[in-house]
This record gives sequence, C-alpha cells and structure tokens, in this order.
Amino acid sequence: MLIDFSKLVPAAQKGDEKAMEEICLAFRPLALNLGHKKRYAVLEDNVESISYCTIIQLVKKYSGTTYQFFPGYIKKMLVFALNNAAKKQQRIGYYETNSIDSSEVISPISTGNEEEQYIERIMLEQAIRKMPLQHRQLLKSYYWENKTDKEIGLQMQISQQAVSKMRKKVLQEIRTSME
Repeated sequence: MLIDFSKLVPAAQKGDEKAMEEICLAFRPLALNLGHKKRYAVLEDNVESISYCTIIQLVKKYSGTTYQFFPGYIKKMLVFALNNAAKKQQRIGYYETNSIDSSEVISPISTGNEEEQYIERIMLEQAIRKMPLQHRQLLKSYYWENKTDKEIGLQMQISQQAVSKMRKKVLQEIRTSME
C-alpha cells in the first residue's frame, strides 16, 4: 500500500492526530528494525519511543514542497537522532562491554567523590594509552563511532568473532590495570 505523504504531512501539521498516527504507523517497521540494531542496545527499550518522538518533530518542522523524498528524509534523520541519543547515553557513563547476548555494563567512572573520579579517569586514560594502536582503534570504533563488530571486522580485515574476542580481552586488560 502506497502512502500519500503529500496529504498526510500537511494534515498532521495542522493538528490532525489521525494523519500523524498514520505517518507514525508507516514508519513503525523502520523503528522496530532500528531497535534491533546492536549499536542502539545502549538505549534499551527506548528506541521505539525516541523514533516516534523524532518522527513527530520532523513532521511538524517539515517545510518541503515535495514529498517524493520524505521517507528517505525521515529515515536519515531518524538514524541521526538515534545515533545522537546513543552517544548521549554513553556520555552519561554506560558502555556495552560484551556481545549482544550479555547484559554486563561497565561504568568508567565510579560514583565516588570528584577527586576519586578524576584519579579513575587518569588511570583509564593511561591504561588506554599503553594499549597497542589496534586495540585503541577498536575501542574508538566501537564506543565513539558506534560501529558494530561486523563493521570493525571489515575495517580491520578480521572476523566479527575475532573483534568480539579482542574487545572482551581489551576490556579485561583495562579492568585489571585499574584494580
């Protein structure tokens, strides 16, 4: 079924809740699909909520005169919003440490006083600096660039399993060096 965004978007912008609901339903498969991506695991069950809020905001702000590329625009901006939300969540202090089947989470900074946090931060930076370049690149790709093990494996020309194993090893080295 083809959806006519040229009628739905203006109606939703004027306050038609049914039109807005139809638009959100049209993008529901995309939101659900993105929710299964490993890079958004840090967002837990909030991917769908963030997706719908983003879609509603984008519809309200849309000022285009053509609706031919509207679905592509929504998809691109939705991925952008989810990436930003995941980065923000990581900045709060939660990092996924193992593969998708594990729920272990590491917080790089403890909840102690400011001096303890500063010392831990220095220890973490020193531990990372001492690592081989390949390990530092893996951490950067995974945690700051939100790449999957598969993407990192392609970049490093190793298997996805080797990336996962290496990441676990690197995190264990960090934990050991900070004890």
